[in-house]
Amino acid sequence: MTFSINLYTADGLDVSPLQKYTTIQYTAGEMQVRIKPEYIEDLSSAHEVIIRARLAETGGIIARSIINLALRADAVRGVNSKARLILHTPYLPYARADRRFVPGDCHGLAVFADLLNAMHFNEVHTLDAHHHKRADLYIRGLRDIQPNSLIQSAIEKF
Repeated sequence: MTFSINLYTADGLDVSPLQKYTTIQYTAGEMQVRIKPEYIEDLSSAHEVIIRARLAETGGIIARSIINLALRADAVRGVNSKARLILHTPYLPYARADRRFVPGDCHGLAVFADLLNAMHFNEVHTLDAHHHKRADLYIRGLRDIQPNSLIQSAIEKF
């Protein structure tokens, strides 16, 4: 069985009617994520858990989205540590910063990869990463989906 959690809005909060977790915001701004009790049994028996996230920079909100993603992944692992944990994110942040361009630069992809790898995803699915061969070097379990077949399928349906 597969269990899915969505993280779609720019502020990092899932506002769908089938939200499977609650969030609490403490006065200092930190978030607490809790899987809703009615989903614990399904989550604990799942073989695979998919977290769908849109991690795009919009006015400095990506940092909050990344923390919320980490909190959701941890909440899932707290209920079911044996399930395969898969992240679906169409955009791979910091993929363009795949090296240090000049002395003094940060290596954005390596830093972001460290954050993702610390979340212990078994797979990270993304859509057409900027330079997927470079991203493969840093992100464990990266599956970069090239859009060619998806575009061809859409054209055929049109």
